Amino acid sequence: MRRQLLLYGLAMAHLLNAASGAEPLQRRQVGNMVLEGVPAASAADARSVTPYLEYRSARLLGWLNGGVLIRTRFGATDQLHRVAQPLGARRQITFYEEPVRSAVANGRELVFLKDTGGDEQYQVFRWQHDGQAAALTPPGTRSGEPVFSPDGGWLAYYSNARDGVHWDIWVTQVAAGQSRRVTTTVDGAAWFALSFSADNRRLLLQQYRSINDSQLWVLELDSERLAPLALAGGDTVGIAHAEFDRGGDGILVSADLEGEFRQLHRLDAGRRESLSAPIPWDVNQFAQSDDGRLIAMVSNAGGRSQVDIIDEAARMELTPPALPTGVIDGLFFEPGGHRLALSLQSSTSPADVWVLEWQPKPVWVRWTASETAGLDPAQLATERLINYESFDGLRIPAFVYTPRSAGPHPVVVYIHGGPEGQHMARFDPTLQFLVKELGFAVVAPNVRGSAGYGKRYLRLDNGRLRKDSVKDIGALLDWLDSQAELDARRTVVMGGSYGGYMVLASLVDYGDRLLGGIDRVGISNFVTFLENTSPYRQDLRRAEYGDERDPDMRRFLEAIAPMNHAERIRKPLMVLQGANDPRVPQSESEQMVATIRNNGGEVWYLLALNEGHGLRRKANQRRYLETVGQFLSHLIR
Repeated sequence: MRRQLLLYGLAMAHLLNAASGAEPLQRRQVGNMVLEGVPAASAADARSVTPYLEYRSARLLGWLNGGVLIRTRFGATDQLHRVAQPLGARRQITFYEEPVRSAVANGRELVFLKDTGGDEQYQVFRWQHDGQAAALTPPGTRSGEPVFSPDGGWLAYYSNARDGVHWDIWVTQVAAGQSRRVTTTVDGAAWFALSFSADNRRLLLQQYRSINDSQLWVLELDSERLAPLALAGGDTVGIAHAEFDRGGDGILVSADLEGEFRQLHRLDAGRRESLSAPIPWDVNQFAQSDDGRLIAMVSNAGGRSQVDIIDEAARMELTPPALPTGVIDGLFFEPGGHRLALSLQSSTSPADVWVLEWQPKPVWVRWTASETAGLDPAQLATERLINYESFDGLRIPAFVYTPRSAGPHPVVVYIHGGPEGQHMARFDPTLQFLVKELGFAVVAPNVRGSAGYGKRYLRLDNGRLRKDSVKDIGALLDWLDSQAELDARRTVVMGGSYGGYMVLASLVDYGDRLLGGIDRVGISNFVTFLENTSPYRQDLRRAEYGDERDPDMRRFLEAIAPMNHAERIRKPLMVLQGANDPRVPQSESEQMVATIRNNGGEVWYLLALNEGHGLRRKANQRRYLETVGQFLSHLIR
């Protein structure tokens, strides 16, 4: 069926192009990438992108057999590796053509997730010590978020195997490989298993309706009785994570129960205790030592991370040594011990693993040192945080990256997806390529609706407020006009997924102020998107965008759809799409490409046949980055 839709979409594009009287499109296939309207790349283009594709990283996934488990890439895709000691060799564990998406380890046991061609039909595999792996879930369904019991004997995860829509919870006895469904959900929410109790008799679940609205439940595994956990009255709650308290009978939860931000709380016998009240930011991650003595937490301080550690036995906050400034993505205590591992990256360095050793004195020890493929970190662009005023007086934070040469520089407005995402000070090879190789300044705004700035800010683009976030881009263009080092007359918008919608909407509303746009797997019409996205995602997205089945909301969504105003897009557009995308289907890109071309507009279109919602294979990433360079050079020639 996907192949038929692909051929139909390409055929329709050719028919519309022919009907418009335009010159025949140049179309070719390079590997698994189909390119339409894209000139051939030069040898210089190919050489310039190489360092930005060959860098390494080490994404921490846990502890395994006394070492750390990481995800890294030596070949074409990300695979699992184990590092046994500080700066030791990376010993590869998985060897697949398909990338391994994520993994969970408890010190001895390991399970991981893998899909096919980016279709996000993730299966749970148990790694066996002979190097083989056994599937625990059936093909053609989606499963995920596995969690081990404290003793490693049980595994819980969600699966939509029953009907392809609902997220039921399953448990597996690891040694025997026997599985059973312990909940059957009837709503359209996402359900996750979060934590087993110490005696393996209870399971903590999260019912996720939206980033602003979650509920915790406790499941008695013997009786399969499910009971809600009272959190707060009168308002919905946004939850980052929750676990059973290993040092007692309560539950630890990071949630916005009080005020704007997600704080870490302990819930015990109807009482609530705040553990992170002095931290004026979201606590996005936390981890507990097995004995419950130490609790580590990571907070998001305006797009950069900070670590805090509590000694529960001494009832005091510890002061860990300082880490380099950056973003933390993983946080794990060593099973049975107190060593703390995390994964840290910055705008100029890829993710690497650091471990906090306590003896003879606390010190962070670097366990991995990832290569940057000839890129000198000292020459890469660092971020500068600014705030600008939008149309209604709201202050919008943005990160600015500028070349080292004298300005004024052309600008790429770099818009994150989500919409509940956030641009953070991470290592981004595409961004660095734009700045260092092409000479563009990059401005990455966290428009209203972005995470990290409180629950009120997060809700400012919901439903009928959707276009207010687009107006934030208009206000950013005003700010660019006032910056002598930036050339506002040579500005391009670029973004993926929801950020792709923002690109298209910006070209509709502010096209006279832009040179063009780059849309990666973007939404062109919220109605057709909601009707055609994977069934298990529909209710989750309706909670954010509005329900297209309601006539009034449908009219509003049609009114703001870039697809319905495509005649206003008169600047060149580059579009990237994955043929197997389960989130934003291929039809969203192809209907926009065909309509703009029929209107006489210019579109460079790239379709990755073996990818889904983004690019995870190096060959496709290379072709995309080369084309980005060609397209931007074409715009400012």
